[in-house]
Amino acid sequence: GAVRVSRNPDVWDHLHLAGLKVLKLSMNHFAAPPLFSPSLGNLRVLWLTQCEIRAIHDDVDHLQKLRELILEDNFLTKLPRTFPRLRRLELLNVAKNRLYELPENLGNLTSLTKLDLAMNNLEHLPLSITQLRMLEDLSVASNHLYKLPELTSLENLTSLNLDANGVHILPPRLGQLPLRSLRASHNRLERLGADTLLGRAEATLEHLGVASNNLLELPSCIPACTALRCVQVEYNPMRNPPAELLSEGVEILLQYCRIRDARLEKFKQLLTEFQFDYDELHMAPEAFGVITGRSGFLTPDDLTAFDKECDAYLNGPYYACPKTDVDILERVDNLRHEREHTFYHTILLSLIDLMREEISSHGDPGKRRFGHGVLLEETRPWGREGEEVGSYALSLDALVKLGRPNRYRKKERPALFDVLKERLPPSLFDYTLEVLKDAIVKYQGPYGHVAQLDKVEFERCECVDEKGRGMGHEPCVLPAICIEKIIYSQGEAQRRVQEDDKIRSAWAKLWQDLETKIKQRHGKLILNNEVHRRKRTVQTRIKGCKEALDAAKSKVKEENEKFEIAKRRKINFENGDAFNFHRLSSAEEAQQLEVDAAEKVDAAQQSVKSSEGGLAMAKQQLKMPPKVLLQIAIEDVKRKYCVVKWQEIIDENRREAIDSGWRRPWDGKDGKLFEDYSRRWAPGLNAGQDCDTLPVWIKKLRPDATQIFTPDPNLPPGAVQAKTAAQIAYELFPFDWRETDDMTLYENQYYDAFEADYITEDMAAQNRKVARNLRHLERTGKTLDKNFAPEDVKQALGTTDGGEIRA
Repeated sequence: GAVRVSRNPDVWDHLHLAGLKVLKLSMNHFAAPPLFSPSLGNLRVLWLTQCEIRAIHDDVDHLQKLRELILEDNFLTKLPRTFPRLRRLELLNVAKNRLYELPENLGNLTSLTKLDLAMNNLEHLPLSITQLRMLEDLSVASNHLYKLPELTSLENLTSLNLDANGVHILPPRLGQLPLRSLRASHNRLERLGADTLLGRAEATLEHLGVASNNLLELPSCIPACTALRCVQVEYNPMRNPPAELLSEGVEILLQYCRIRDARLEKFKQLLTEFQFDYDELHMAPEAFGVITGRSGFLTPDDLTAFDKECDAYLNGPYYACPKTDVDILERVDNLRHEREHTFYHTILLSLIDLMREEISSHGDPGKRRFGHGVLLEETRPWGREGEEVGSYALSLDALVKLGRPNRYRKKERPALFDVLKERLPPSLFDYTLEVLKDAIVKYQGPYGHVAQLDKVEFERCECVDEKGRGMGHEPCVLPAICIEKIIYSQGEAQRRVQEDDKIRSAWAKLWQDLETKIKQRHGKLILNNEVHRRKRTVQTRIKGCKEALDAAKSKVKEENEKFEIAKRRKINFENGDAFNFHRLSSAEEAQQLEVDAAEKVDAAQQSVKSSEGGLAMAKQQLKMPPKVLLQIAIEDVKRKYCVVKWQEIIDENRREAIDSGWRRPWDGKDGKLFEDYSRRWAPGLNAGQDCDTLPVWIKKLRPDATQIFTPDPNLPPGAVQAKTAAQIAYELFPFDWRETDDMTLYENQYYDAFEADYITEDMAAQNRKVARNLRHLERTGKTLDKNFAPEDVKQALGTTDGGEIRA
């Protein structure tokens, strides 16, 4: 090639060039812009690479048949205005120049299939570029582009190179093009839209280059690109896929994207199922502020922790996340319910404490603000088994309205809700009447609802009309809030169940041990001795009952005589006899004398009936068959040791509750027994004193220390420690019938229920049923089972009349 090419018209405009079709003048030095004379009109290919050309003149439009023009690596700053007239041009390469703009009518080159504008100074592309419908390959790499026009009209474009520009976002709907290669590395891309590659590109795209950008994630449409063979995503602050996967190959990346996309869709579905409002845009590339509504009383810290879990599950390495989507949603849903439960619980407890204070001040008129006309105590069937429990009732007017002075109150009475708000602890959430209503309606304790809105009949009417006059409703029924005095926590309900289970297990073991011991020879002997002792005791009782009956009859006779004397004295007074005959000063005194005498007669006659009943019962006991007497003795010793064991377990749990600062609301009515126990023993126990807190009667029933065998630690090896006869007897049968003649000491409703549930036909059959009912009949005068009939007693006693026993 010539070192220097002149612009002599004789050189370029020569007749012999008319047939020239291919002209390659690359790597020459043009002192001036080349001359394109009409004689070059048949030129098809023109290469002018690295020719130091600084400009192209307007005469380039003489090359009407030109199909391939390469002007790469020159010093061009712009193209001539006539350039778009080369309508047959198919390939244009002006890379490595200094172009800062393109002709606005560049789109007239409608035959272009390849356009290379790389390594120039272009800041924008003309809008007419979208008219190049035949274009297959477009490269604008290494320019200063920051924005691109929509390219969806380039329906044949298969390669797009946008490397090394300043593009922030790709043109929309690129996926509608049949792209095989999309390069956009070294830009400022921050995200790829979910629909960027949706369309024809899903089946055609083989190469995707987005390295060295600001991308945090790959779009969800990536897994749909089935032809993808190469993905360049290096040098991005990528969160998903994680950095450790970027070098693992396309298949791993696609697999990650598919799994992540499935996770994201399921997570959104679960959020809807768990009734959370959410913002899909806040889930990726980094999860923040995902939950936007219906979060209940979740705190900002709770929501931040949830966002972190979401981020680890959706945007992190899924293979390293131990939690599932259901685990995450269940945790936050449970936490939402827990926060709501705690918030409502705090409000209701404060309300109960306030009502309790107001009720306790009813005896002090100076402190009382809410009287019996708006606040009272009642019962509601809200117990564990539907039993009645103590509750408060407060009229809604007293709860929400300011009470003006009137005939029923001298001072202004604040709305109880205003007083309540002052007592409630500081909170991120507002205490409003709507929140209080939700607490009343929605809150449920372990046994169901603890409060409700209802109409309540108050003890007196404090209603006044507009003029302040009392309305005097009879009865006064007002809408009110009703709430339990004691609200169980979940922990208290659980401890109550654990205590019940522990007691029942101990009782069942006691029954089993005792029945096993009784079946042994030594146990049978002791049981028979006890039955004989009881028969002797009954004989002694019969004797005592007869003496008591004789004394009662004598008393009746004596009282009847006194009654007749009283009647005569009254008659003498009414007849006006002298004072010495009646010694009565008034008619009222005479009447009272006769009434008192009659009452004493009735009391004496009732004593006779009682003695007769005791005598009849004793005689019937004496006639009981041995099998029934044996069963009664067994039932008595079971009850004795079970009630003692119950008392020991209760005492142990009470001590633990004091040590742990727990309540025991089931211990007595509204926890009254435990409160009394705490007042008596808590100071000593908290001070570390060794307090024996069991009742005295329990201590009396403990076995003698001499009966219990204690190994001697100082015994030489091989030596055998001898046992006393008392110790041997205690090991054979560690039960006794002391203090069982009067079984009222062992009355226990919990044991009654256990006994009724535990007894089965295969265990005790009819004898056990008869025994327990006869024992209860002896103690209380009533049978324990409602379906226990007199015929059962007759059958047990072997009689036909049943005596005086009534079920």
